[in-house]
Amino acid sequence: MRSVLIHNWKTYIPSEDAAVALAAALHAPTDTLLVVCPSAVHIPVIREHLSGKGIHLGAQDISVSRETPQTGRLSGDQLTDMGVQHVIVGHAETRANGVINAMVVEKVKHATATGITPIICISEQKKDEPSIGDEVVGQLQEIVEKTDSIEQSIIAYEPTAHIGAENALDTQAIGVITARLRDVLKKDSIPILYGGSVDADNAVDIMKNGGVNGFLLGRASVKADTANAITALF
Repeated sequence: MRSVLIHNWKTYIPSEDAAVALAAALHAPTDTLLVVCPSAVHIPVIREHLSGKGIHLGAQDISVSRETPQTGRLSGDQLTDMGVQHVIVGHAETRANGVINAMVVEKVKHATATGITPIICISEQKKDEPSIGDEVVGQLQEIVEKTDSIEQSIIAYEPTAHIGAENALDTQAIGVITARLRDVLKKDSIPILYGGSVDADNAVDIMKNGGVNGFLLGRASVKADTANAITALF
């Protein structure tokens, strides 16, 4: 299976010039799918810088419905018009702000209906919850049962306690949870990524022993030297 790297720039990048400079400095891997998800306001200005390198353009979120007008949201049709091919749905930070799993299901449907690949994030919402995987397995199970497009998706497991933390989740725990998620998917062809304090020092171990197919990177993706060092591992 092809490895996958997702760069989630969140709101780290303050200006168009900074976004263009970062996009221009990124190295494209040879056999790995690399998707950059900038802030929506920076999608148009970096589009050509990425496509010329073979790097795919992504977005950080999508509205729940294709039909219902929604203030402050982006529709799949708007995103595809800007050249977006992938979109993050259900990121832990959006779940913490009120997005529930039923809404994630609708976002997945909306994305695939407009030809966009959803990057489905699943995460434990209680930071002190033991990382045994029950909550994320339940989240994924509901999405699988209520959509018919899981094979067109990418799954990203991101334990909330390890987003922006000092250390990633223990590799053995990642492996256990990844195996449980694969049991839900029942297909080995769907990529499962890990996100949460990944760096060039721990990426190889997580890939080798965590059973994942790549990473969803946050802060590690907004410094070109760090991002390129991780890309060089693939």
